[in-house]
Amino acid sequence: MTFQPWYAYIAIVVNKQVTYEFIPAVGTKLLLSRKRDIGILYGRMLLHDTMLKDDSYRIGTAESPMCERGDDKESVPRILLHCSRFVEARAAFTASSLQVSSSRSCCSLKVK
Repeated sequence: MTFQPWYAYIAIVVNKQVTYEFIPAVGTKLLLSRKRDIGILYGRMLLHDTMLKDDSYRIGTAESPMCERGDDKESVPRILLHCSRFVEARAAFTASSLQVSSSRSCCSLKVK
């Protein structure tokens, strides 16, 4: 396995314009958490720069992109939506988000 220096990875991210998918125009506002650690994690997920094996394998710091069970790649969508290790956490999150959305009269936010 060959290791790429960090600046090679940055060049890949810049050339693919990863953030353009989420922030298509100057002046677009993002709603981020006021908690710093959550905001950082969210930003890292958007930039595909997590410490999950799929991202680590791409930059050369992991031997394989596969999860420890070997079912599929260890990526953000897999962890958040499909991984059997986090079924209970997903159920709790879904239940709490349904409570929040049902308690609000309007679910859309207008950002100027």
